[in-house]
Amino acid sequence: MKQILPLFILALMSIKSMAQFDFEYDTMELSLAYNELRHINLVIDNSQSTSDLDYKWTETHRDLNPNWEVQFCDCRTCYSDYNNSIPEDTSIACDGFYGISAGQSATYIFYVNPFDVEDEGFLSVNFKGMNGNSATGNITFRARFTPASVSEQVKQNLGFKIFPNPVKDYTNISFNAEGLQTVQLRIVDVLGKEVATAILPGGNTLYSLNSSEFQSGVYFVQLLMDSGDVLSTQKLVVQ
Repeated sequence: MKQILPLFILALMSIKSMAQFDFEYDTMELSLAYNELRHINLVIDNSQSTSDLDYKWTETHRDLNPNWEVQFCDCRTCYSDYNNSIPEDTSIACDGFYGISAGQSATYIFYVNPFDVEDEGFLSVNFKGMNGNSATGNITFRARFTPASVSEQVKQNLGFKIFPNPVKDYTNISFNAEGLQTVQLRIVDVLGKEVATAILPGGNTLYSLNSSEFQSGVYFVQLLMDSGDVLSTQKLVVQ
């Protein structure tokens, strides 16, 4: 049975002493973020056994975007086509390249950074018992990166502020619309009537607004994309 696992969950896969690789799930899924290294862990537990677990693992299938940064690590070595700074897990002690001593566990780590390349792919690994243990097991690490829309990315980092507020004459409007060439500023009154508009540069912008001609009351300041999508709305009080 396949089940999608949430990010960074530690999946504890029990192995019955020298009997079988009894993986509860055969697919572990990793949801990726823009230009951010993430990982998922597979822990093979032999801590409750009085016998060593001898086995070997083999990468059986790989279908991952060549522009992604990917590494797969056992408890000693990280295997990758890239020379990068992905850390190797050194917290697990291994007594043998293909073995887990009685009372010990081993961790396998799948690291991915998709940068800004949208795609999905997978890495499959086979585990096979040795020295009289004929059990086998397979696990697939699936990674997906679907970037949010441009408007959602901008909204997350917009930092839209109006100060001072309330205001009598001049107020400041600041925002960071990184990735956009321009932003439309629109001010409406409580009845929805437009009282001011301006086209401002994107990026990190500070805009000084002269509100001395506005009647006292409550207004709504909107920032919009060229498409008309509203990035954010804040209330402005003119005294």
